[in-house]
Amino acid sequence: MITPALFPPGAVHAYDLRQNVLPGVLPTEEPAYWRDVGTIHSWWRAHMDLLGRAPLFDLDNLEWAAPGREWAGALRARPLRPHRG
Repeated sequence: MITPALFPPGAVHAYDLRQNVLPGVLPTEEPAYWRDVGTIHSWWRAHMDLLGRAPLFDLDNLEWAAPGREWAGALRARPLRPHRG
């Protein structure tokens, strides 16, 4: 890991998302889904990961507790379409 080498005088801590265990993760999903969305293109790619019949991370997984579950479906990821106006 190169991160500690970048900050030699202080302590560096990293969180390993692979330690998270989410119930109901399907075989088609990444069990430790994470994307850096620091650019428009990377944000778009992450958005695309949530779409389709077999998304890489399914936000509609009802087996894991997420704040705002009463909004289930209302905030579902949807394809981006060109503005017609």
